[in-house]
Amino acid sequence: MVHRAEQNFTPHSIAASPISALPGYVLGGIAWFGIPFLIATTMGLAAVALENNPIFPTYPNRLSAADVSAGLTLSTAAVALIGKSGAIATLIMVFMACTSAMSAQLIAVSSIVTYDIYKAYFNQTASGKKLIYVSHMTVVLFGLGMSIWSIALYYIDISMGYLYSMMGIIISNAVIPGALTLLWNRQSKWAVCLSPPLGFICSVSAWLAMTKIQFNSISIETTGSDVSMLVGNVVALLSPVVFVPIISFIAPDPTPYDFVSMRAIELVDDGPINTHHPSLGETERGIAFLTGKLKFARIIAVVLTSCLVIIWPFPMYGTAYVFSKSFFTGWVSIGIIWMFFSFCIVGVYPIVENQPKFNKWKQNATTIAGGNPGLKLNQLFWPQGIFIDKNKNIFIADTSNHRIVEWKSNATEGQIIAGGNGIGKQMNQLYYPMDVIVDQENHSIIITDYNNRRVVQWMNQTQQILIHNIDCYGLGMDKNGFLYVSDYKKNEVRKWKMGEYNNEGIVVAGGNGKGNQLSQLNFPTSIFVDQDQSVYVTDMSNHRVMKWTKDAKEGTIVAGGNGRGENLNQLSYPTGVIVDDLGQIYVADRRNDRIMRWCEGKEEGEVVVGGSGFGNQPNQLGSPFGLSFDDAGNLYVDDYDNHRIQKFEIIL
Repeated sequence: MVHRAEQNFTPHSIAASPISALPGYVLGGIAWFGIPFLIATTMGLAAVALENNPIFPTYPNRLSAADVSAGLTLSTAAVALIGKSGAIATLIMVFMACTSAMSAQLIAVSSIVTYDIYKAYFNQTASGKKLIYVSHMTVVLFGLGMSIWSIALYYIDISMGYLYSMMGIIISNAVIPGALTLLWNRQSKWAVCLSPPLGFICSVSAWLAMTKIQFNSISIETTGSDVSMLVGNVVALLSPVVFVPIISFIAPDPTPYDFVSMRAIELVDDGPINTHHPSLGETERGIAFLTGKLKFARIIAVVLTSCLVIIWPFPMYGTAYVFSKSFFTGWVSIGIIWMFFSFCIVGVYPIVENQPKFNKWKQNATTIAGGNPGLKLNQLFWPQGIFIDKNKNIFIADTSNHRIVEWKSNATEGQIIAGGNGIGKQMNQLYYPMDVIVDQENHSIIITDYNNRRVVQWMNQTQQILIHNIDCYGLGMDKNGFLYVSDYKKNEVRKWKMGEYNNEGIVVAGGNGKGNQLSQLNFPTSIFVDQDQSVYVTDMSNHRVMKWTKDAKEGTIVAGGNGRGENLNQLSYPTGVIVDDLGQIYVADRRNDRIMRWCEGKEEGEVVVGGSGFGNQPNQLGSPFGLSFDDAGNLYVDDYDNHRIQKFEIIL
């Protein structure tokens, strides 16, 4: 169970946000300690209580010190309690624990060698095949090395008790430096790096010196004494208390350690640096959130360490407490409860925690563009399609102003980047543009020029017609650069390979005339294309959203489809659709003045924003058309009849 806990939580802890790392370490640690708490104490005390009973396997003799050190207490007590089946159960448990522990170590070591060493320092352009080869070779070599090491320890009479006591001498040197990374920001990087090896030298020296003083000889037998092991462990644990402040004073860091600086660290397999820079408000909220998590981590670390290292063991050891029957019964009961709690942490919580998270947004939105109809740069006039780039710049199809405007993040007015030269069919004009997307590969914008029946591309004030004679409405683009366009008269969606528009394209949805059959559409508007190249279409006059998988001959209804209405299983002239990473479908339910969320396969959706009737209050919408998300999960809505773009902030 201990290693199941590690496998469930460690990946989240190492490679995730504090939201996952903190519960991973805290809950995993609590679950882990349930193993030695219950097994070591209850079974060990049971063995002591039963050794004078004829059912005890070694009766009338006690277990020898060598047997105890070899770890036979557990199996002997199990046999005394439940017979030979106890030995079998112990063997199975030990086998599972060993294989689980070794597999976890193999995965960890191979990952470190493959990515943190080989790829980082020797071959940064290594292919996936090469990395797999290095990983497999590391597993083989490390497995062989550990096997040889284990056999060697056995043949030189290093018992489990000896090994566990010596582990403290080896690794306890890192406890204080590790804890101080949370508790003292003046600890320098040199102190963190040098204190453990210096502490190791001191702990080994103290261990061997105490052995020499006690027995006047150093051997495996004499170095295994409790006193010398205790001295070595204490020195290992406490020597960094001296080294850390001295080294931090001699070689201080230029600035105190700040966890926020870790945001600048990039992994070796990171892609290009994200050009999005969080706003000041986002940064401040993020720092406040992490600061709260840091305070909790400090408190829980101090509390757990105090309980498990000082409050629980020291009074019993110091008073030489003798367990009574009632106390032992209570002890066992607590252990069983703890194990049940550990099972919930390891077996139940990850299942619950990995369930899809349903985001929520503040119900009162902020107007970030427009707000009253007009031609001025701070106004919009019946806007429809919107596109948010990675820098949170908003590109708006300002439909009745016959222009595309870009509103920079936090700007008070937009700037015209296409059209804006009156109604017309000239190359520098637009006539009711309905949708806009940004091709971030070549920094161009693509527009459905509705009344001119064309799809146009604007790049640095240079225009070209991509597709002629098409009753276009919505746009989409997949990960391979294919362009998708909805044709509201032919009731279909077609796709074109980028740069190859001298053909009729390929029908990917509809194309079988107007209708409400699964192979038909009726006035398709917005489009969303997911990573699998499935196409989601707002089938407006059928009051539904359709999903067409790649190469499908007919679609499936994923939202609405129960006639026009305002019930949760209905839509009324839907015009916008977007799908998040979890496959949850968000729909601009235009005539119901609300944004709906539908989980695929569900019979009804839920209102996420709006739904308070038609109006212009912060919690109301007026015929919403388009919608989009930014990288932070904030929801943007094209509030058509209110001539504005609304931003609903996500609730973290």
